[in-house]
Amino acid sequence: MYHESLKRGVSPDSFWTMTPAEVSSVIASGFYSDELMWNHTASLMTLTANINAPKGKTYKAEQFNPYSKKEDGEVSKNKAQELYNNLKDF
Repeated sequence: MYHESLKRGVSPDSFWTMTPAEVSSVIASGFYSDELMWNHTASLMTLTANINAPKGKTYKAEQFNPYSKKEDGEVSKNKAQELYNNLKDF
């Protein structure tokens, strides 16, 4: 928890004065912020891909977003590699 909270911008002094619930809240808000930024990035990548796609081929934002959920509700562990391959094939 300590290292993750430092990544999220919590100073070491304030970390030791926070309760575990407060630290968890800071960490969770950082993950939520990452998801929002990836939603935006995936939308831009989808727009660019669809503009340059051959006729009849379309892309969805979920194809470019590592936080998108699979049908069974789990996040894919190899999503980054899949995104890279999709972009490379584009």
